[in-house]
Amino acid sequence: MSQQDNSQQNATGQGAKPHNNKSQNLNAQQKEFFDFFEGKTGFRPEKMELVSVSGTRSSLKTLGLELPTFQKDLWGLLLYCGEKLFFYIHPTEYSYMGLVRKGSSDEMKIEEQLVCFSDFASFSVSVPMPRFHILKFFSNNHILTVSVTKQTVTGETETAVIQMQSLTKASVLQQKLQPFVR
Repeated sequence: MSQQDNSQQNATGQGAKPHNNKSQNLNAQQKEFFDFFEGKTGFRPEKMELVSVSGTRSSLKTLGLELPTFQKDLWGLLLYCGEKLFFYIHPTEYSYMGLVRKGSSDEMKIEEQLVCFSDFASFSVSVPMPRFHILKFFSNNHILTVSVTKQTVTGETETAVIQMQSLTKASVLQQKLQPFVR
């Protein structure tokens, strides 16, 4: 088949690869969410990934996050928006929990939560090392330690240390977060 025949065949749609509707649908959903988020914050996400954060209630409160009584950690989206880094929890993410947990549906409700890590006075990440070298093989290599410092209205500083877990290896996530460290 000549190159001209091949281009004619693709132009008519014959012989062209079928479109992946799932990928188009995901891209449409992602675009819709990016539009929503940009309208909410004024910053357009360039990429995102699912993460969970955990820590003491005090540390999470310093970040402006509230941990529901039925949760040990908070699942949300880490959104990379140019020079800004956000953690966003959508309230519908937890709706499925009411199906598997005992308790009232009011206990299961979670509020929308948003934190801009870039707004803190300092932001650092590290990969926690196990105390004993042999435990390195058994440790979870998807957890980062995140430390932030904020200045209060009285001029004092508060530091919060949390754990961030991702499907990405901790060392890879640490590299992605490096531009936001200060």
